[in-house]
Amino acid sequence: MMRAPVARRAVRMILRAAALASIAIVCACGGGGGHSNGPPFDVSGTIYAAAGSAIDADTNDRLAFFAKNDSPAQAQSIGNPVTVGGHVNVPGAGPSGRTSAPGDPQDWYRVSIARGQTIRLQIAEDGRINNLDLELRLVSDGGSLVAQANTFSRTEEIAVTTTDEYYVVVVARSGFSNYTLTIGQPSTIASEAHEPVFVPGQVVVRYRDGRSRGASGPARARGVGMRHVTGDPDGPMLFAAETVSERKAAFQALGLPLTPEMRGISGARGAQSLRDDTRRIAAALRRRSEIRSADLNYVRTAAAVPTDEFYPFQWHYGQINLPQAWDVTAPNSGVIVAQVDTGVKQGHPDLAGQLVTGFDFISDPSISNDGDGCDPDPEDPGDLAPGGSSYHGTHVAGTLAARTSFSSGDSTGVAGVAWNARVMPLRVLGVGGGTDADIMEALRYAAGRPTACAGPGAPVPARIVNMSLSGPGFSQAFQDLITDLRTNANMIFVAAAGNSASSAPEYPAAFAGVISVSAVGPTKALAPYSNFGSSIDVAAPGGDFTRDVDGDGFPDGVLSTFFEDGQGYGYAFYQGTSMATPHVAGVLALMLGINPALTPADIDNALNARKITENIGSSQFFGNGLIDAARAVNVAAAGGGGSTVVDPVLRIDPDGLNFGFVTTDLHLSATNGGNDQQPLSVTGVSFTSDDGAAWLTATAESVDAAGLGTYRATVNRTGLADGVYTGTIHFTSDRNAVDVAVIMQVGNPTSAQANAGHQFILLVKPGTLETVAVQEANPTNGAYLFNFTNVAPGDYVLVAGTDSDGDTKICDPGEACGAFPTTESVEPIHIDSDRAGIQFVTGFSVDFGAAATGAGAAPRRGGYSTVVGGTPDDQP
Repeated sequence: MMRAPVARRAVRMILRAAALASIAIVCACGGGGGHSNGPPFDVSGTIYAAAGSAIDADTNDRLAFFAKNDSPAQAQSIGNPVTVGGHVNVPGAGPSGRTSAPGDPQDWYRVSIARGQTIRLQIAEDGRINNLDLELRLVSDGGSLVAQANTFSRTEEIAVTTTDEYYVVVVARSGFSNYTLTIGQPSTIASEAHEPVFVPGQVVVRYRDGRSRGASGPARARGVGMRHVTGDPDGPMLFAAETVSERKAAFQALGLPLTPEMRGISGARGAQSLRDDTRRIAAALRRRSEIRSADLNYVRTAAAVPTDEFYPFQWHYGQINLPQAWDVTAPNSGVIVAQVDTGVKQGHPDLAGQLVTGFDFISDPSISNDGDGCDPDPEDPGDLAPGGSSYHGTHVAGTLAARTSFSSGDSTGVAGVAWNARVMPLRVLGVGGGTDADIMEALRYAAGRPTACAGPGAPVPARIVNMSLSGPGFSQAFQDLITDLRTNANMIFVAAAGNSASSAPEYPAAFAGVISVSAVGPTKALAPYSNFGSSIDVAAPGGDFTRDVDGDGFPDGVLSTFFEDGQGYGYAFYQGTSMATPHVAGVLALMLGINPALTPADIDNALNARKITENIGSSQFFGNGLIDAARAVNVAAAGGGGSTVVDPVLRIDPDGLNFGFVTTDLHLSATNGGNDQQPLSVTGVSFTSDDGAAWLTATAESVDAAGLGTYRATVNRTGLADGVYTGTIHFTSDRNAVDVAVIMQVGNPTSAQANAGHQFILLVKPGTLETVAVQEANPTNGAYLFNFTNVAPGDYVLVAGTDSDGDTKICDPGEACGAFPTTESVEPIHIDSDRAGIQFVTGFSVDFGAAATGAGAAPRRGGYSTVVGGTPDDQP
């Protein structure tokens, strides 16, 4: 029997910050800790703080470093981009600790922030009884109030309109709470990542609701130095700045540095200058808080770009050229993808209409957590993981097929890869995981075959099976079933390669006939947790919490649908081969939607011939390459007797650059992200800084005759004052143009060193989650070292986190959390000899959109105990 992970707490980073996913298939577990049948051993390794992490200096943890940050004079310096974990309380509120009696009602942070950046406060508690507010104050004016967010929601936000040095203040109005505070640069992915031909000098502008009342269209245009062409103030309006004098007026009104052409200096670049200036004007308009959107006046659309609110954070879709593929897909393909997982929170609004009838195949009531065994309801009741259930299947389902909008009428949530397909949720993983027997029953049902548990099979069988689960141990019965269903039911199987950073095969991904998926991060490098080796077939975006390449303030995880205990439906960043797998399954669903006659052998042939992938390196890491949605739909159309359906389009990866305090050089990749059988040439590369200084350059490093290949972006901090700097690299081609946002800091780099706070590192019994050993560590250069000695043979769960609220539990909401190998796929380590070199990530969690929903919002579960002998259910 294969086994599934014993405990999972998905660390939400934007949603979440800490580590990843690929639910291994692993048994109920027991054992570990204390049943000595051999000599004691050493267990050691390194834990890394998630990218951009910082910690409040005066939390309620008695054992953590302490320095007050309660006033301007005591303000704590932080970097930018950043995710800060903290805690505040009014006097007498919250668990007993260092600040509970005297109170810590304010935390002051000092930071340089650029115009257009957003400050976001996520409150771990309810936001009402325990009410926190957010303030922005100006350093140069003694801390005068610039902006304030003081609602009763769990999220407070402030958009910054002027680049300057600020105090960001978190204020406890009542009660207490952990919190996460994020600052990051806006993404260009939604508006210009695949910019088609546009009318130079024209911008389509829409103001936020109520912001344009009492002002005419011409008055609005004059307010930003432009000319009103057409449109109603309550809707989209077309503004123009076409001549040099008009553009100069717009630049002055928007606070942009004038170009040499506007200052009357010779050597102007004519039409190209007009295009560049239009992009700068549009970007500046988008940074204004009263403006909802400012888009170039497109002549045609090269790719379908979703309008979903959080799509700009889904960098992973552009990486595999999904927008181009979406441009040619039908609204409803009829393709069904069976998702074999923890079930789904079926009431999530972004999954409405995206699910077909599923089933719960967990036969053991002791792990089902729903009061019975096998039943017709695939609802995920949670897996009782400390600090909050993982709701892993809900996240995977959103990546597969979340509702996706391409019009301004519906802009909620996130996008799904195969939004025109449907998901069949099949629940096989519960508390402590699931078994092979239940998983195989689910596969038979998905194929339309009768099962002992469900009776008749699915009325409409699935064509694709997504298995975001993995574990060691070959099963001949499982292999035989895969072979049977591929051959006789025409089913395509896709599975996660595993998260152990190992070349050892894990199953079902390593079974013959299953497409094994490894994970890459934002730069297309193998993710640090991903398995590799000869069994890998293809790679896909899985995220990497050790990076914040685009500088949006969040570690680069995969964003999708989520449910949070005690709060409700929302959106979260996960990382793992579990997250990579639905990218591949979704792309295959797009292919079948275009050409339903495709067989498993056709998909294998296309993969092995590298017709639907991009070659990004060694087959040991990436198999046949990175899945490419644009190439995939072209192959599907050609295989069905059609012709090429996707146009060439310039793609730049990554779509944003974060140089931080010390990095001087970063690389960009320019590729044809559409039909690479037709020509595309890069026609120009230019760069601008928002302050007008010449600190940013971009040059070709290794490109072909068409200008496609690798470019080097370089920043020069010499002579620059301390602060945050932003700019843009502009790529143009004979097909489209792409802008890459750049952020850089000048100053003391120590304030930006990743720091996830004072970590408690625990060895925990898998079955009872009783803590059997505790170590404490503070970071050195963003890393925490641990070394447990005299460890008895057995199985253990290895976790780490902060205790900011001082309740003797780690991994509570708003606290840093990490686990081996990842936080949402916690797997036991078996100790029968010394174990060294263990690595994983710890960091702070953030979610989008989660708010208390009453019934259906399960109460939070206590985190892992920092007391030896304690369990998550123990009270401090």
